[in-house]
Amino acid sequence: EGAVRDFLTALEEKDMAKFASLWSEDAVQDMPFSPVGFPKRLNGRDAVIEHYAAWPQNSGSADFTSQLVFYPMQDPEWVFATFRGRVDIIPTGRLHEQTYGGLFHVVGGKISLFREYYDPAPFVYAFGLDEGGGFHE
Repeated sequence: EGAVRDFLTALEEKDMAKFASLWSEDAVQDMPFSPVGFPKRLNGRDAVIEHYAAWPQNSGSADFTSQLVFYPMQDPEWVFATFRGRVDIIPTGRLHEQTYGGLFHVVGGKISLFREYYDPAPFVYAFGLDEGGGFHE
């Protein structure tokens, strides 16, 4: 649970050095419900770090941990969590409100898998993807 909480806290604090330190070299982030034009899978720590590189410039105030709930699993390396996200998106001036489900595989304190479940509609609105802009990798 610690690495998952640290991941979400690093996003809240825009601490990208801390963020980068949490991923294993062969980490994978799956986003099966990503909208068209947005990646559904990131392979490797470098790809994950690159994907989030613009986070500090694109996000204002962010909260991912105030409603964070962990669900116990038999294998302690596997973590399932639900959390609410509220993020001010700077390029569009819109609020991104989202409920997430996340399945995490944490090995030796490093995230090796993050399978992220979310509703693409609020994401599309907040980042202005319905208008052909807003999100920049």
